[in-house]
Amino acid sequence: MVSKSTIGGLALLLAALLAGLRIMSTTDAERTAAAGIAPLAVSTPSAVVFSRGDGEEVRIVRSGGGWALASPESGRADPAVVGGVLAALAGGGVRDRITPRQRAGRGLALEDFGLAPPVASVTLSFAGMDDFQIDFGIESPGGGVFAKSSASDDVLVVPRSAFDALPSSLDACRDRALVPSAGEPPVAFEIRRRGEVPTKVERGADGQWAVAAPFPLPADQEVAERACAALAGRNIRRFVVSPGTNETASAALRLAHGLSPEEAAVSVAVWTREGSFPEVFFFGDGDPSDAGSVFVSSSDGMVFTVDENLTEAVSPTLDEIRDRRIFAFSISDVDSFSVRSAGRERVELRRDNAGAWAFASPSPAETEEKAVDGYLAHLLSWCDTAVRMDSASDPAALTANGDGFAVSFRLRGAEEPLEYAVVKCLPEETAPFWAAKIVGRESPLRVLDDLADPATALSDASLAALRSRTVLTLSGAAVEAVAALDADGRAFPLGAAAAAAMLGLVSNFNAQATCAISSPDPSAWGLLPPRAQWSFSTSIPERPVVILQMGAALANGSVFVRVKGDNAVFLASAADSAVLESCAGAVAKEGEKDEKGE
Repeated sequence: MVSKSTIGGLALLLAALLAGLRIMSTTDAERTAAAGIAPLAVSTPSAVVFSRGDGEEVRIVRSGGGWALASPESGRADPAVVGGVLAALAGGGVRDRITPRQRAGRGLALEDFGLAPPVASVTLSFAGMDDFQIDFGIESPGGGVFAKSSASDDVLVVPRSAFDALPSSLDACRDRALVPSAGEPPVAFEIRRRGEVPTKVERGADGQWAVAAPFPLPADQEVAERACAALAGRNIRRFVVSPGTNETASAALRLAHGLSPEEAAVSVAVWTREGSFPEVFFFGDGDPSDAGSVFVSSSDGMVFTVDENLTEAVSPTLDEIRDRRIFAFSISDVDSFSVRSAGRERVELRRDNAGAWAFASPSPAETEEKAVDGYLAHLLSWCDTAVRMDSASDPAALTANGDGFAVSFRLRGAEEPLEYAVVKCLPEETAPFWAAKIVGRESPLRVLDDLADPATALSDASLAALRSRTVLTLSGAAVEAVAALDADGRAFPLGAAAAAAMLGLVSNFNAQATCAISSPDPSAWGLLPPRAQWSFSTSIPERPVVILQMGAALANGSVFVRVKGDNAVFLASAADSAVLESCAGAVAKEGEKDEKGE
């Protein structure tokens, strides 16, 4: 206990010293203010020893890229604690110095500064150099702390923050994260729940997580990252047994609290580097002395407790960690996609250089841009309700009568497209269901939820709705002649009024709807043969002749139309149908006159 008179003397001494500092040379004053507490490269020690006046000494050594406890117990050291001390020693400026002569002149010994014995000490070891030690004493007047280093006999006044950075105990030096809180994040982890198939998740070269076992699946990135964050968080509540300190006690605890591989409710293996051995954690029973916590043992023999909620946080189920989306990418990732089914031409859409969508097959055509984005958004929202990988999960074995589609996506930057089989399964033991599976690689069959409705989404009608409703665009300046064609292909020039009406229509002929983009049976629309057709001779080199055909009419007055040579079938509005019908009537009259020889 330092007496009041001693503290008073120290205060007077500091005041005198401060007065003396005013007459120091500018160079000396700047050197004193800029000097760190440790005049060494404190970022490079090979070992750090902390000791307190109570006699507890903790030795920490470098281990790989981190720090490890060497004594009195082993285990990982908290890199933030060690780094904080080293930063404080390197950056904490020396406020004042009291030389041995000044202390002797005032009858002050190291005991008066709390430095013999010291309140706390730090020793830094360096390869090929003497150890550097700094002792900390009592608080100095003005809010600093007295200290003394092995490099000088002077008593220093240093910032209180340097002393406060020292760990208070062995427990304060421990890394409280399950996996090292410094360094690279985990590259893989495997979750085992008692009685269930293990789930392994791996991080790819692109940084994305994927389920590797029990079968390959895309992973939900947020769920995987949350599990990693829980593993790396400072979640250890109490250290019970350290590695190598008491094997008997450790074995007894593991046996008593369900911490063996056979009895643990959950175990998590973590790989921090590719090809490394995993660190395994076994989650057992609750700690009766600490409500809300459970015992955990690690593969190195340590036993500790964590919050009971951590068990669920680090061990999501397969249903939780897999990305339930069938197509696990975004609209912006897709450069092209196609749909194909039995008896139907492949329908493919691609982005152009400007990012706009266009039909590439069955024939080039423009699209309704917003409709394509909405359609893709629907496809990419498909999710599964279950996964299957067994002898009965082959689509061919489960599909009857060829009910199914092939859906392919080419993603930006990918060399090969991803192709999926989307099939209606008719197993004998259950009700029919739709499922999807990646083609050409080992992957499970994924049962689709009811919202997907592939039969509708991949139908001709849904794909046709993506095509632009523009039937024909011909400017009057480009049209040299307009004629009607009869069933035998004979041409009948239109009268002036009918020709003008047709030119007005085809200058910007937009249909009410696109009915089909590929029609294997034009007769279904009344287009084989057509009820009427017209030819337009043009000055366009690549389209010298364009033939417009009219098919069956509906009760509401609308009519089916198409451009010959194009696969698309459109539904013209009642108003546009009236123009076509009037022109068809005029042609019929001209044909009757021709037959009579008039």
